[in-house]
Amino acid sequence: MLPAILWPRSLVRFWRRLCCCSSSKGHRAVTIRRSQVSPPTVGEHSPGHYNLLSAFLVEIVLTFFLVFTVLGATDIKAPVGFAGIAIGLVLTLIHLVGIPVTNTSVNPARSIGPAVFVGGWAISQLWLFIVAPLIGSVIAAAVYMVTHKPREVISVKEAEQALGSEQAERRS
Repeated sequence: MLPAILWPRSLVRFWRRLCCCSSSKGHRAVTIRRSQVSPPTVGEHSPGHYNLLSAFLVEIVLTFFLVFTVLGATDIKAPVGFAGIAIGLVLTLIHLVGIPVTNTSVNPARSIGPAVFVGGWAISQLWLFIVAPLIGSVIAAAVYMVTHKPREVISVKEAEQALGSEQAERRS
């Protein structure tokens, strides 16, 4: 633990290292140009020049796979501790497939920030990267509910007993 007097100095150093890069002439700020930000795109701004319909369908399908995987990996029937592996692999595959088409969104929050930063054409395409993931996630939830029937409902007392055994597993 650092003494209280060193905390401000340490925070300043951390911030300087995070935001700046060192050079032989001291520190200089790192700047991000609009050309370095790549928001999700359609049409002429798309890496593969895909049209609006293609981008819309790809975003729906990729979001469907992501949400379906998250629901399956975090289901009570799924093995504990492996959700991150399944979700990470699917997210990697989604990006490998989606980046050439739209720079991949599948998450409206990931789309809004770069679009606001770039402005103009990116803002005009933003609706697609909000609506398509919402549609894909609703379809995934509906398909998951139809294909995966919930197990029997357990009482609160049974759930509390299960919690104790899970805590014991985590301690060991």
